[in-house]
Amino acid sequence: VFMQSGYNVYSLQQAARLVREERPAVRAVIALPSMIDRVVRGFEPERRLRHVDIVVTSEVPPAHLVLPDEKLLSAALTAALISTLALVEGLAAARVTIVAGVTPARGMSLAVMQEHVRPAAAWLERAFDPSWTDRPGGLAAAVSMAAVRRVALAHGGDAIAVGTARGSRVALTIPAGA
Repeated sequence: VFMQSGYNVYSLQQAARLVREERPAVRAVIALPSMIDRVVRGFEPERRLRHVDIVVTSEVPPAHLVLPDEKLLSAALTAALISTLALVEGLAAARVTIVAGVTPARGMSLAVMQEHVRPAAAWLERAFDPSWTDRPGGLAAAVSMAAVRRVALAHGGDAIAVGTARGSRVALTIPAGA
């Protein structure tokens, strides 16, 4: 289970609070690269243990201001990673890619992708269903995916979970740019 580090446990607790709608979004300007780096560092024990390479690509211009709730966005990114890593569980090695981008409307998108395992049809149909606990990753992945969607909605955005030619993509888009 991808829950060894204290940071990931904290983020999952924050995600559960968000799913239960116990925490509203509080927006502020953040340093997106720093936030992503903190989340990725939180996965260091799992990365080493499971031979998972996490690659970060940012297509966000340096002058682009990002105005989300940093704790919620961190929880959503952690949640997307937990759910994606559940899909590649058991592989000898894997690569997961995080892409931060800007939408045409100057919003922000965060995507977590892997190109090793094509998700089952049930995953594509029920990715955000919090009652589907027998999915890859179990209850942690169910809460995680629900949190990704709730974070997006709390910011006036949206979340998607799709299959790709060789893997999966979990992404949230929020109108958080300026």
